[in-house]
Amino acid sequence: MEDASIEQHLWEGRRLIGRLGLQRALGVIWLIDAGLQAEPAKFAHAYPLGTLAQSVMGEPNWINRSIFAGIHPFVAYWPLWNLGAVLIQLVIGICLVTGRFTKGALGVSIIWALVVWWLGEGFGTLLSGFGLMAAGAPGPALLYVLLAVMAWPRAGRPDVDHRTWTVTWVTLWVSAAILEYPFSHPVGQVLQANLEENLSTTRLLASTSTWFGHVASGHAVTVAVALAVLQVTIGLGALFANGWPRLWPALGIFLSLFFWVVVQQLGGLPGTGATDPDLGPLMVVLGLAAWPALRTGAGQRQKPKDPGARRAPQVAERGTRRSQRGGFGPGSAWLSGAHPRMSGRKASRELAAQNELVAAPAVRARTSHRRAGWR
Repeated sequence: MEDASIEQHLWEGRRLIGRLGLQRALGVIWLIDAGLQAEPAKFAHAYPLGTLAQSVMGEPNWINRSIFAGIHPFVAYWPLWNLGAVLIQLVIGICLVTGRFTKGALGVSIIWALVVWWLGEGFGTLLSGFGLMAAGAPGPALLYVLLAVMAWPRAGRPDVDHRTWTVTWVTLWVSAAILEYPFSHPVGQVLQANLEENLSTTRLLASTSTWFGHVASGHAVTVAVALAVLQVTIGLGALFANGWPRLWPALGIFLSLFFWVVVQQLGGLPGTGATDPDLGPLMVVLGLAAWPALRTGAGQRQKPKDPGARRAPQVAERGTRRSQRGGFGPGSAWLSGAHPRMSGRKASRELAAQNELVAAPAVRARTSHRRAGWR
């Protein structure tokens, strides 16, 4: 029962990015965030109530009040607090990249990312009516939390948990499809507002955003329906990925990169004012965590380490050699651990018992011979 429960969390073969790879990727992204947060403009006294407080735009009143209440204590000494934020992100990144204090760094990153998701991203604009995955919803900081949970070290499990990854993937993509529904604003208005807000100062990137805006303005409903269907398909497809393990991650990675370039404009990295690379790279990392590393035989699973499994082949080999010399007699292959249902520990016990049985007549014969000589 325990083995069956464990196998539900394992993959068929190794993945391209395991827990260690996720830790390294998160570390690099946190280092990028620290560098972006260290821009001189972000140390200005007007930054928290100006640029940072833009996360409240369009949010319900209770979210607005909570964000302003959370920011207000840091306004008076903002440059020092911003320096502290830079150092926190820098330490998290260094620990994850170097592999030092990994669990502590992941725990701090989860707490810090939740604070950023609240104060800096307004809960990913999910309740504003303007949230779209194409524009970065549900927020990069929330992905930091999810990836950190999946990257948490587990002995004997180098890859991320299969069930956790599947639930995360399905939830994100199906929720993205739901966000395409015009709950409070027309579809075209939502998309145009996001394109204008993220418009890059780089001419080439801006041209891609302008092109997509022209297409969406004339066929807003069609574009929204097409995106919703594609996002639901990518999400639910992961539940039926046995025969196509690379298909759904590949589609998710491709669409995430499209969103990142055209709508998110590379997260604003080519210009100034960016605080993170945005959602696109994080979705790519999530997709690669399910990408098969190599083609493996059917049914090959990652097995939890068994202390006796390493000894079983050696025991079986010794038993076979002794059987060939006449040491065991009939059935010795089974007793030596060659039977497929016998674990390493059981094989060792059976081998010891058989050795005692084999050695007993010889010991008795030698003992009788010595006693006869003494007489």
